[in-house]
This record gives sequence, structure tokens and C-alpha cells, in this order.
Amino acid sequence: MDLSIADGTSRRKISWIATVGALAGLWLSAVAAAQGSAPVSATVSPAPEQESTVSQLSEIVVTAQKRAENIQDVPIAITAYSQSDLRSKGITDIGGLSRLTPNVNLDTGSPFAGSNSVLSASIRGIGQDDFAFNLDPGVGVYVDGVYYARTVGANQNLLDVERIEILKGPQGTLFGRNTIGGAISVVTRTPRGSTRGRCAGDWRELQPA
Repeated sequence: MDLSIADGTSRRKISWIATVGALAGLWLSAVAAAQGSAPVSATVSPAPEQESTVSQLSEIVVTAQKRAENIQDVPIAITAYSQSDLRSKGITDIGGLSRLTPNVNLDTGSPFAGSNSVLSASIRGIGQDDFAFNLDPGVGVYVDGVYYARTVGANQNLLDVERIEILKGPQGTLFGRNTIGGAISVVTRTPRGSTRGRCAGDWRELQPA
């Protein structure tokens, strides 16, 4: 009697454990199936719009080839300065461009010249240092297309100038003789219907000694 009761109890325990295990397996499989079939919703935050930092070069129109064209399309070694560039850098004559332009030497202090209007210009080492009237310059200076044949008076004051173009290398094809080193072309502003002017100066207070 006792053996039969013990045997029945153990069998009930085994069947109960098996039932619990089966139920647990069904529950786990159901959870896995639900997770696999449920749509996954992910919140993607929109990326912040990045501001465009690409800077565009302003178009500079030059007449180095006797026609108006963009400086980036000119197949010549050229340096151009606009009126705003000259004003911001305090350039008042052609000689002042020497410290801004590479491979260009514009000397306004020729020995025995007696005037700072004499311009001894050389580009890439080619030029004329003598101010004698019987010598031709190696770098041609042009103001609105008019050629300055001598170094005396070539250091022009830059009054009402629109732009300055410095062309490096021989320019005899377009500018003629005496431009074996290069050419400096000064273009003045075109007259307009309105009348206006501009003046600049400085002041200092003198203190008694």
C-alpha cells in the first residue's frame, strides 16, 4: 500500500514538472514569435542642416587681352587690383604695388633721378633701372591704353582708378615693344552722369617743446 502511494505521488510530480516545462516552452516560443512579427519602430532624428560654407570667388573682369573677360579665363600670369583693394591697402601710386605683387619690383628711388615720379620697374628680373631719356623701359606702363615711353613720370598717382592689371612675361604681341618683362595697365573709372567726390586725410596735434 505504501509503495503504491509513493509511486503514484512521484508520477504526479513528474507529470506536473513536465506540464510546467511544456507551458514554459510554449510561452517562450510565443514571446519569440511576437517579437519577430512585431514591426520595429525606430525614431530617426533628422540630421541638422549644415550651412553651406563654400565661398565663391567674385568675378574679376580684366582687359589683358584687349577684350573684357574673366580673369580666371585669361591664359596669362596676371595680378589685378580693384579700387577697393587699393583703398584698403593704402596704395596711392604705382610704386606702392611692389610690396603686394610677387616677382615685381617697382623702385621709385632711382639714384640721381631727383624725383619720385621716376619708376624703375622690373618683372621677374627683367626691366630698366636707368632713367636716361635714350633708354627704353623693359616693363611698359599704360594708362587707359596710352603708353608711357620713358621711366620719368611713369610712377603715376592712382586717382579715380577702377583697376590695375600687372601682366608678367613678354607682352609684345598685344602691347607692342618695350614689354619684354611685362606690362602694367592702369584703367581709370568711366565718367558717370552724377557728380561726386571723395577726400581723405589725417590730423595731428602739435605739442609745444
